[in-house]
Amino acid sequence: MIFPDRYGYYRGFPPEFLALVYNSADVLLANSMSEGFGIPIIEAQACGVPVITTNATAMPELVRWGYIIDPADRVWTQMNSWQAWPSVEGIKEALEETYATW
Repeated sequence: MIFPDRYGYYRGFPPEFLALVYNSADVLLANSMSEGFGIPIIEAQACGVPVITTNATAMPELVRWGYIIDPADRVWTQMNSWQAWPSVEGIKEALEETYATW
């Protein structure tokens, strides 16, 4: 069993370490119901990693290399804002296309 360095998460990791983490990935799966400004989306693409994200909030504006998945459904929340349910089928198709590209 390996426990993450919780203090390291609080402090933050150096950019060189984060670049190694992104470079070890085949794809960044960044689908969420809502997102402010997805820094990991930009960081992954800067390291040459394609991104799969939901077509909601600011996420599609950040993608230059990857796939933007239309949501399965949109939900109006009690906080008077929209949230988008990611489409599992769309994620599966994007992962298959990414795999075929590699």
